Formats: sequence, C-alpha cells, structure tokens
Amino acid sequence: MVALGIFACGICPGGGASNMFSYLLGGDLTLSVSMTTISTNAAFGMIPLWLFTLGQTLDVEGQKITIPFVKIVEALAIIVLPLFFGLFLQYRVPKLAKVITKVMKPVLIVAVAFLLTVGIYANLYIFRLFDPMTVLAGCLLPYIGYTVGGLLALIFRQPWTRVKTIALETGIQNSSVAFLTLIFSFPPPGGELAAVGPAASAVMTPLPPFILSIAYLVYNKVKGKPSPRQREKELKRTVLSTLEKEVVVEHGFEGESGKREAGSGKENNMEEANAMLAPV
Repeated sequence: MVALGIFACGICPGGGASNMFSYLLGGDLTLSVSMTTISTNAAFGMIPLWLFTLGQTLDVEGQKITIPFVKIVEALAIIVLPLFFGLFLQYRVPKLAKVITKVMKPVLIVAVAFLLTVGIYANLYIFRLFDPMTVLAGCLLPYIGYTVGGLLALIFRQPWTRVKTIALETGIQNSSVAFLTLIFSFPPPGGELAAVGPAASAVMTPLPPFILSIAYLVYNKVKGKPSPRQREKELKRTVLSTLEKEVVVEHGFEGESGKREAGSGKENNMEEANAMLAPV
C-alpha cells in the first residue's frame, strides 16, 4: 500500500509551493507558473493514464481508485486566479504592486514555515505509521526530481534562473491530490496506510528549498547583492543609456526639432531595450 502511495504521489501535477520557492530563490517565476499550470491541466488525462498502465502492476486488492477531479480544479484555480489578480494590479495599480512585491518574500517565508508546522501537527496520526523505508522513499521521490530536473536543464544550457525553476518544478508535486485519491479510494484503514507515502513525501519535499531560500535571502542581505528584479532594472538602464549616447553622437540634437527627435529616440530606445532584455 505504501508503494501505491509513492506511485500516486509521483504521477501528480506540480504543486503551488514550487511557485513560491521559485520566487524566493530568484528563479524564473513566469516559467514556474506556466509549468505548474500545464502539468495541472494535463493531470486530468495523465493521472488516469498512469493508473491504467503502470498502476495495473501494483496490488490494490481489487479496489476501484477514485480520482478527485474537483481537487485538481481547485489546485488549478489556486494557481491561475492569483496570477490574473497580480496582472490586474500591475496594470491598474502599479504602485501598490511594487509595495506588495517588497513585502512578499518575508510573508512567503512565514507562510511556508506555518504550513510546515501546522501540516505536521494536523497529520500526526499518519506520522506514527512512518518507518525508515517510508521516510527514505519520501525523500528520494522529490530529491531525485530536483537533481534530474536541474541536471537536464544544465545539459540543455539553460540560464541559471531557469535551472533553479526546472529543478523545483520537477521535484515538487501536489501531494494533496494523491492523499485525497487514496483516502477516497480505499476503506479504512487501507486509505490511511496508502496515504503514508504521500504524507512522507509532503513533509520531506519542502525542506531543502526552504533551507536554501533562507540561506539565499540571508546571503543576498549580507553581501548587499541586488535581487534579480533589481539587476534587470539596472541592466535596462545601462542599455538605455548606451543607446541614447549612440543617438546623440549620431544626430547631435539641436533646437526644438532636436528635442522632439530626442524624445522620439528615447521612446524607441526604451522599446529596443525591452526587446533586448526580453526572455528568449
């Protein structure tokens, strides 16, 4: 039953925690949200497919497995709705969006710590069923995902921000989907026994990225290292300044017509700078 639980956890879509850790570790947040959204949508077809194929090799004692499609829809809504809300704020209230961005990292750190502690306390009854092999399996599932995802991203020569994001997206699954799938599919105590695997994975998965996030934030604070967003702004200013100097040397603006041309040139340079810095 524990093997079935680990298998069910492995075929689940990416979890929303990967988006939080991608932001905290300076990853590519756009890529993270895109991968999580795609995997969650694909779960409607992929989870039944995996259960119908490889799932047949596992002994489920003749039980019919129920997939919580409503839970998958809820997971998708949790990802997509805040995304649209954030886009709305950036478009309509950019000043408020900047303030929210500044306070987001400490809030996320506190939220992750709260979820870890409360989640462990709320499921203490399942932790009593843990044994060394279950804990080992719960560790290997996400940690192998982190390692393989990161190595493949490096092999394909992805930027470091995307390497971190791909590693996180590969290692973090929405284990709550597996947990509910098993609880709803087997009568007690079978459901609880099968859910031990997803519970172990859920506890072990966030530990490395949580520790790395704190270390990364402390390191940047001590060294005075700018955040990825600040580095992007500084690079954009540098590119824009260089382009403006080229225009001045080339045209030598004079008089009113020169000012108008300078203004037009500045707008064109800003567009060119944005195009140069846009992700490939």
